[in-house]
Amino acid sequence: MELKRYFDDFEIGDSGRSNGGRTVTETDIFRAVGYGAGERMHVDREHVETTEFDDLLVQNTVLIVISSALWGDVPGWDYETPVAYGRDGMRFVNPAYPGDTLHLEVEVVDKRIREKDREAGRRRGLITINEELRNQDDDLVMVNDHHSLVPFSPNFDPE
Repeated sequence: MELKRYFDDFEIGDSGRSNGGRTVTETDIFRAVGYGAGERMHVDREHVETTEFDDLLVQNTVLIVISSALWGDVPGWDYETPVAYGRDGMRFVNPAYPGDTLHLEVEVVDKRIREKDREAGRRRGLITINEELRNQDDDLVMVNDHHSLVPFSPNFDPE
């Protein structure tokens, strides 16, 4: 039986890190270009050589997707049917390049029950989790606060 965490299972300060990582490839970059996410910094090595960067840059959208995918590799962080509520403070702190292996670190920084959910009789709460995507050298690549609406466990009484 799979472990599923409910709103009431999380505490502020809970943290985790993905077991493995995800190595970014040029294919990842060029697939994103096919979806319209690409500029010269992502596809033109000759242009990149005239800049401060060492290689083609991984698009921010690819970093967001990798971050989301790595959630499944953080032990004990299997939510019970969360609803994504948004992200705040997203910053792309350092570049990511093809060949970088990225991992995810997470920490609960806030937990509350929204009044509108309480009034509507919805059995869920809002959890804010700081996400840090880091490369193989532990350099911070992306950071943000991820908000999720997470159901209460069946026996949890929020009052």
